[in-house]
Parts: sequence; C-alpha cells; structure tokens
Amino acid sequence: MMNLLKISLIAITASALSSSAEVNIKTGDIALVQRGSQQNSDAALLNDLNALCIKQLRASALASQQGGTKAGDWGSRLSVTLSKFNDEIRILAKNKKIVLSSALPEGGQRPDGRVDSSPENLRDTSRIKNGGGEAGYEGTKKVESVGGINDAASNALIESLKKLKGGAFDKAYQNLLISDRETAQTLLTKAAQSSDRDIKTFAGRYLQKLNSAKL
Repeated sequence: MMNLLKISLIAITASALSSSAEVNIKTGDIALVQRGSQQNSDAALLNDLNALCIKQLRASALASQQGGTKAGDWGSRLSVTLSKFNDEIRILAKNKKIVLSSALPEGGQRPDGRVDSSPENLRDTSRIKNGGGEAGYEGTKKVESVGGINDAASNALIESLKKLKGGAFDKAYQNLLISDRETAQTLLTKAAQSSDRDIKTFAGRYLQKLNSAKL
C-alpha cells in the first residue's frame, strides 16, 4: 500500500514538474517572439527615420543653392541639424545591428561640407551606400523601410525640385517641410515608445527638438 502511495506521489510530482516546465517554455517562446517583434519594429522605424532624414538633407542642400532668402536660410539651418541626426542614427543602428537600407549616395558631399543635392551617380541606384562601411553589418537581416520613404522616391523628388525656380521652388520646399514634419513627428513618437532605452532616448530628444522648432 505504501509503495503504491509513493508511486502515485512521484507520478503526480513528475506531472506537475512537466507541466511547469512546459508553461515556462511557452512563456519563454512568447517573450522571444515579442522581443523579435519589437526589434523588427525598431529596425523599421530607424529605417524610415533615416530615409526621411536623407531626403530632407538633399532637399535642404538644394534649397541653400537655388532657394530664395527664406528657403535658403531654412535649407542651411536644417542641413546642420540633419547632418548631426544622420550621424547619430547611423551609429545607433550600428550598435543595434540594424542595417539601414538608405544612405547618402557616393560623391554626395560638397567641399564645403554640404550634401550635394544632385550628384551624377544618383541615377545609378546600385551605387547607393547600403551594405558597407559604418552602415553595413554582416549576418544581420536588412529591414526595408515600410513608410514609402525610399531612394527612388527621394530621387524623383529632387529631380522635380531641380526644375522649379523662384517662388515656385520656395513654395514647394515649404510644403515639403510641412508634410515631412508631420511624418517625422509620427515616426519619432513611435520610436520614443520603444522598449529599447537607447532608441527611446534618441527619439525622445529629437522629438522635443522638432516640436520646439519653428518654420
């Protein structure tokens, strides 16, 4: 009778331990999926922010060249801020092992430090820097931009802006700043909610700067 009781207790204990282990494994799997989902979300947001920054850098460089007094001033001021943002987001992405799908084109830097808005090689998308140097990371899956902000769209935008002169250019550039500001606010707000402390801090800092800036 005692042997049967011991066997029953052992069986019950083993069953409980097995169930507990199964629950722990499932909990761990869920946590792993959640972390993976968050990382993908962070990667997509950083890609969108980076692509938006590059588009604005190129447009701002163009504004400083052919815009009126006000547009030229906006372009010059934004070029400084956006260049710093671009440097920081590339470093952040590198630290998080996130591959940025967009980068400034080779030959896009002017001698005075500004971004050339229309280097010849922009028409050759195979030469866009997206897999080497500081922005390239071996063994890391590339996450494409999901916000429709990409090199092809940026190239088309720059080409259309180049054809405008005087007040028409200034108006188009101002409209671009307004629409992209809303996009940037949305992206930065989402990034500021990230569970990753570094990404959250980075986005929160630039969101504060954006909200306090005036056109």
